[in-house]
Amino acid sequence: HVLYRAESGDFHLVEAYCGHMGAHLGYGGRVSDGCLVCPYHGWKWHHSGEVVEVPYSTRINRSRRLVSRPVRVVSGLVFAWYHPGGEPPLWADPMPELPEHGTDSYYPIWPHGAREEELRGHPQFIVENQVDSAHFVHVHKWARYVQLDGYGADGHCFTSMARGTLNTKRGPVEHQVTIQGWGLGIVISRHSFDFAAEGTEPGGDEVTTICITPTTPGRSTLRMTSWIPREPGDHGDEPTGKAAVLLRAGHREVFEHDWQIWDHMRYQPRPAYAQEEARAFSDVRRWSHQYYLEPFGGLVHGSAGRLEVVGRLHRAHEPQV
Repeated sequence: HVLYRAESGDFHLVEAYCGHMGAHLGYGGRVSDGCLVCPYHGWKWHHSGEVVEVPYSTRINRSRRLVSRPVRVVSGLVFAWYHPGGEPPLWADPMPELPEHGTDSYYPIWPHGAREEELRGHPQFIVENQVDSAHFVHVHKWARYVQLDGYGADGHCFTSMARGTLNTKRGPVEHQVTIQGWGLGIVISRHSFDFAAEGTEPGGDEVTTICITPTTPGRSTLRMTSWIPREPGDHGDEPTGKAAVLLRAGHREVFEHDWQIWDHMRYQPRPAYAQEEARAFSDVRRWSHQYYLEPFGGLVHGSAGRLEVVGRLHRAHEPQV
């Protein structure tokens, strides 16, 4: 697929190869009148998938149509919906708008708040992680084991809440996290920290999204985006001071600590749960089944539909290919 931005600012995602002779529209193609123009023979393709102009012909050959995917922009993230059968999105908005986005109280997400890596793993790992309270101690250095404050599904959203104490170089810090999983591809985490012990007031919650998209069998792309509260008096785009420490810590927890587990992990269709965790894990697995075509031991071979983040909004008005 090719993601491009029309002169209007709207994003569109269409099949990458021209229906005429198969040229890749992303290499040398251009945007014109909201359409994508093939670099090989100049055929012009509307974002609906229809060819609307053949510059050297008086008759348009409409026997070919490009596959077009629904696209939505939410809080600076560009999402596209995929379904193997071409069905429309299962819910209207990929995720809720984040009130922190675009405000003067937070740093912009691009480029410093965004990171992307390839992962040998399945999206299910990340979704189940939100109810895994025991891993907070062993992976993320929480001071003690905690029970979830609450968890459960509401349609296409699965929410969990936990709070505990982090062991840091400056001493213990109280930490509360609320996590929302939207389908299997989007996880939103809201982190509240109590820095009262250091004599400073918290500047606001840190909010992160982890969006994971399967790419090939056994591999996925993971994209993390962070909304970091601004340091007082800092008007730049790059986090400084405590904000920079917060951003580095967030990347370290995901791309070093979690990553080391996920990248070498094997899915267990029938885990040997401890009594204290069995209900939460079972609930999130039952909820996740709606996004698969054929259940197979708690996981399946083909995904029925997913929302995937395909870009970040960082140029306001420039048409893009």
